[in-house]
Amino acid sequence: MITRSRLAALLALVLAGQLIPMLPVGAAPSRSAPEPPRPAAAAIAAAATPVGQLVPASGQFYPVRPVVASADVALTANTPKEVKLVGIGEVPNTEYLSVLAQVRVSGHTATGNVRVYPPGDTSGSVMLLNYANGKNASTMDELPTSTGGKLTFVASTAVKLRIVVVGWYSGYEPLSATAGATYLPLAPTRVLNAVRLTAGATTVVPIAGANGVGAAADVAAVNVVVAETSAAAAGYVQAYPTGTTVAETTAALYYATGEQRSQAHVIPVGADGSITVKSSAASNVTVYVQGYYQKPTGRLAGATFQESYRSYVHSAAYTAGATKTATAALGGNPASDVVAVAGRISAINTAAAGSVTTWPSGTAPVDASLLYNTSTRSHRRPKRCSRFPRRCP
Repeated sequence: MITRSRLAALLALVLAGQLIPMLPVGAAPSRSAPEPPRPAAAAIAAAATPVGQLVPASGQFYPVRPVVASADVALTANTPKEVKLVGIGEVPNTEYLSVLAQVRVSGHTATGNVRVYPPGDTSGSVMLLNYANGKNASTMDELPTSTGGKLTFVASTAVKLRIVVVGWYSGYEPLSATAGATYLPLAPTRVLNAVRLTAGATTVVPIAGANGVGAAADVAAVNVVVAETSAAAAGYVQAYPTGTTVAETTAALYYATGEQRSQAHVIPVGADGSITVKSSAASNVTVYVQGYYQKPTGRLAGATFQESYRSYVHSAAYTAGATKTATAALGGNPASDVVAVAGRISAINTAAAGSVTTWPSGTAPVDASLLYNTSTRSHRRPKRCSRFPRRCP
């Protein structure tokens, strides 16, 4: 098994009850043009603002009603496709904005992968998603856009590409007129434990106000891992704010008959602080909460998002049950003031179905895992190491 992570650091420095957004260590090499100016005035204003009265600042998160940026667009093998990810739905029309999006592939008849890079700059290409022959695959990822708010996607085989944007992170210029949410990582906790859902059935999952999550009035969105096992047929799991309805286009996780899969997802909560989970086919569904985005009126000092260098921080062969340590502070990633990292994990050449668990070094293993199946190449899924980690084993 090989694990690989593309890091995006969430940075914060808490001092005397104030939240001080950290300025970036450097521009990510994947950009094809210089970043916009970084005005010091914005950082100074944010640093001088008491928690609970945050002003707009870089790295704050803004969840949006899911909006489709690419509607099952047919890609031919190795043919680049530019996609604009800003200026749609509630996402501002600002280039170089980082967005949070789900990427899904379907309709393929061969095993392959999807890569992404800034338009015209293949040197910044990074792997985004692996897929197996005939099986839908998806991932949730932070995507830093480039000139014109676009990115280029290319698949190694013919596929249909769907991209759904669920939120965005404020940049440096221009700042949003209103303050956004900040992130609070938590030790992963099961909030739904292998509940068997019949085809089309739903279940409400209370989240806010328990397990370290703030009150519903303070929660902008929750970071959860949705896991599925023992599916009776191919299908998908949807997770959405209770009291709302969503289309299949915003499903959180896709699965094949008999497979086990898991994927991270960021979802706003309903008015009562819960989310609703629905499975299109009979399957066992588990949900872990591993953090939440706090509204600017919240009383805790949350972290802001910082796009970081894309770095392979770990690549190793594992025997069953083995444990290894991976240092996140590599390839230009910061070694301090990091409360959580967003990484992508890939498991290949798996001898049997199983799982990968990541947790902060020096602490007990957490109850949350990346699930994979027996295959020569597993699907790629994002994973967050939470609870103020410096290292993710």
